[in-house]
Amino acid sequence: MICAVWKKAILMVSLALVSASVYAQDEAFADAVRRFAGETEVESLHQDLMDSLEDLYHRPLNINSASPSRLQSSGLFTPFQIASLVDYRQRHGGVMSMLEFSNIDGFSQDYVQRISSFVSLGTDACMSGTSPKGLSGEVALRGGYKYYLEKSYGRST
Repeated sequence: MICAVWKKAILMVSLALVSASVYAQDEAFADAVRRFAGETEVESLHQDLMDSLEDLYHRPLNINSASPSRLQSSGLFTPFQIASLVDYRQRHGGVMSMLEFSNIDGFSQDYVQRISSFVSLGTDACMSGTSPKGLSGEVALRGGYKYYLEKSYGRST
């Protein structure tokens, strides 16, 4: 009898912990959406946009490897931003930091911060610009801000 009571108590505590964890995740997502959309009421956003943002929140879009059509379908970028990002990747290789991202035409630091929960830089950016002798000067300079950006944006690059 006591064993059944303990099992029930453990089950109830476990459910409470899971509920609290789900609520915290929901709040973090809601905060990311509010930051992106500038809306105080997440419920006022169209359901298709919410579904897309939720997918991107759980599986961020790698801006270094995404095709132009994938960048467009994400709903995060204008045609000018897509063209600017693709041109930048072709000329300089992958974007290595959020600060570097904010220096690309069409992307302000504010906008990059607003979408930072929905995009990633992936790992391939660190390999672009390398040579058999090591990192090129440009890549070394571009990568120098990584620690600062991780602290500023709270997200690893």
